[in-house]
Amino acid sequence: MAAAVAAATLASTAAPANAVSSDPYKEQQNVREQQKVINNEISTLKKSDAQLAKQVADLEASVKTSKSGYDKAAANAANAARASILARGDEEKTTANYLRLQKSTKSLAVQLYVHGFADTQTPKLTATQLAQAATHGYMGVLAVARGQDVTEKLAALRAQVIKARQEAEAIEAKAATDRAKQKVALGTLQTNKTKQERAAGEVERRLEAALAESAALSVIDKALSKEIARRSKGSSAGGRIAVGNVNTVNARGITVASSIGDKVSALMDKSKEDGIALGGYGYRNSSQQVALRKAHCGSSNYDIYEKPSNQCHPPTARPGASMHERGLAIDFTYQGSIITSQSNPAFKWLSANAKTYGLYNLPSEPWHWSTNGN
Repeated sequence: MAAAVAAATLASTAAPANAVSSDPYKEQQNVREQQKVINNEISTLKKSDAQLAKQVADLEASVKTSKSGYDKAAANAANAARASILARGDEEKTTANYLRLQKSTKSLAVQLYVHGFADTQTPKLTATQLAQAATHGYMGVLAVARGQDVTEKLAALRAQVIKARQEAEAIEAKAATDRAKQKVALGTLQTNKTKQERAAGEVERRLEAALAESAALSVIDKALSKEIARRSKGSSAGGRIAVGNVNTVNARGITVASSIGDKVSALMDKSKEDGIALGGYGYRNSSQQVALRKAHCGSSNYDIYEKPSNQCHPPTARPGASMHERGLAIDFTYQGSIITSQSNPAFKWLSANAKTYGLYNLPSEPWHWSTNGN
């Protein structure tokens, strides 16, 4: 919106010198008010931009750290999975050997139990053969004993392998859980980083737009200053800014625009009826306004035509910007003296009654009342 107003202002300042132009002082004041708003916005956006940049940098560092943690957790999970596979393989081999030896030992023991030391298929044996059979039987018993011993050792080894496999699987499960947690944490950080980057991008876009608008307003301000300088040198309206012809009337001793004469007369009559002795000063032409500016603001062209009214003592509107020049303002007096306090009886009476007659107070000046409060 400010850009649109600025563009309209620039268009008005670019009008030919002999064209009817709006008040450049008021336009410049509007531009500078817009500039203040934009500058405040720029200051706020710069702070937000710096904060978001830091947040993005911090999140980027956190993402990097989290990514390193995830990679480590993933590597641990892979190693644990491989260890688990090896442990299960060892268990399978040990179990197979254990079962095979157990089966063969049991078979040998059964055979010895059924057939004894002798071969029942050859009933007639020599003494030598009997000795050999006895020896063979002894060796079988020895083999069974040794088989049982190895089987027991294999059983103990198998129990150890099973335990190792269980531990490996537990480590694998823990590593997988840790990897999953690290993945979620990494994903959350990456999402937050993306959001902050988008927010930072939006702030930068707004900042660029505000800076561009500020630059445009500066151009307009310079153009208005040139127009003000041109007018102040007398190139337009004989060295002063005229507001045009004003039809005035005398309203109970106060000269005002004819458009408000009747209301001011009625106000004066009512105040007299209520015992309030009001007087005042209404319309003054541009030459009189220039004289007041010289007295209140200074004698240079800048003092007269450009210096903000609130820097004058007392505050005095720029030539062409005063409601007095339009006959639409009155500086009221009470019992012959200007009203300088809101505790003054006349001010209190005006505060209660003036709006009925279309007049409103400028809060900083108890004596000044106009049709719009300016």
